Order: sequence, then C-alpha cells, then structure tokens
Amino acid sequence: TAPPSYSEHTAWFHKRLAKPEWPMRFLLAANAPVGMVRLDPIAADSGDCEVSILISPDRHGQGLGRMALALLRLYYPDITIRAHVLPENQGSQRLFEAAGYQRTDHSNFVLR
Repeated sequence: TAPPSYSEHTAWFHKRLAKPEWPMRFLLAANAPVGMVRLDPIAADSGDCEVSILISPDRHGQGLGRMALALLRLYYPDITIRAHVLPENQGSQRLFEAAGYQRTDHSNFVLR
C-alpha cells in the first residue's frame, strides 16, 4: 500500500537475488539499462508465476516491454504467467493485451 523505505527495498532486493531459480533480468538497449523483468512464484506447487516489468519512463513507447515479455515466454514456455495491473495504469494494461495475455478481470491477466 505504501512504497518501501530504502532499507526495506535493499533487504528485499538482496533476498530476491539469493533465489536464482526465479529469474530477474535487467534489460539493456545499446548497452544502457532500460528496465527489468522478473518472475515470482505464486504458489510452490502450482507452477504459476507473476511477472513484474519496469521500463524506464524515457524509453516508454519503444516496444521494449513487449519484447521483454516475448523473450520471457521463449525462455519459459511451459509456465503460466500472471500479471496484476492496476486499472488506472492504462499503458501497462495495453502492454499485456498487446503481448497476448488474456484479461481475467479489470486488473488481472494470464498467459498460458
């Protein structure tokens, strides 16, 4: 509900990096960082994962998010990927629709 403090985020980040079985990939364009994409397991026995994606605001509209989601599917073709996107985040809503995710309700998408 509220953004984490710097120390909370740093602790989460180090804990997350210690789990190499769940990918976190940093996105580069022309050797410059432009964003990240990661998968987090939803439930240990379901095989479903939730995707999180972040593209630098100055790189929005260049197709980088869609490419990142397509590459994620190529690397992990056998898992169900879910996304939770707030309804007011119209850009991300359009991204997941364009990437072939099916809307399950006003804020959730799935790719099987």
